[in-house]
Amino acid sequence: GIGTIFAGPLADRFGAWPVLIVSGIATPTLIATYILVGGTVGAIAIVLAGPSVVGTFGITQVMGQEYLPHRIGIASGVTLGFAIGVGGVAAALLGALADHAGLPTVMWTIALLPIAGTALALTLPESAVGGSPGRGHSKDTSVPPIDSVAKAVRSSWPPKHTLVTIMSGSMN
Repeated sequence: GIGTIFAGPLADRFGAWPVLIVSGIATPTLIATYILVGGTVGAIAIVLAGPSVVGTFGITQVMGQEYLPHRIGIASGVTLGFAIGVGGVAAALLGALADHAGLPTVMWTIALLPIAGTALALTLPESAVGGSPGRGHSKDTSVPPIDSVAKAVRSSWPPKHTLVTIMSGSMN
């Protein structure tokens, strides 16, 4: 989305961690502006809150990969899976809260949740590459360059054994 398009280059320039923190501060501010001011200013604020939230998905994924440079698949799965899973559970809980306490209570809850996330982000350890969290990229030389990977894939294509041959037991 739009948030990712802008947040990625900002993270490259200023570091992932500062962009994550600024987003964590901007999001509740924008949602509170929507609640308190309303009208055109509120509509603009809530439209900007979306990219502020979504823009951090790629940043947290990269940070997770920096923390686990030899397990980037696990890092990606945990960061995205956790975010999406928590979002699904939160949607159901916020729906129940809206039924019980009303929409204004839910909107204030949504405005306050990023503050907790930002507080947790402030406790993140330094990344595996040194310096502040999310700054810089892993210089791990055990990861082959993309042209080596592409060459290896081309040399083994088409695959000798497909899922059909494996399942049928005819892997001669």
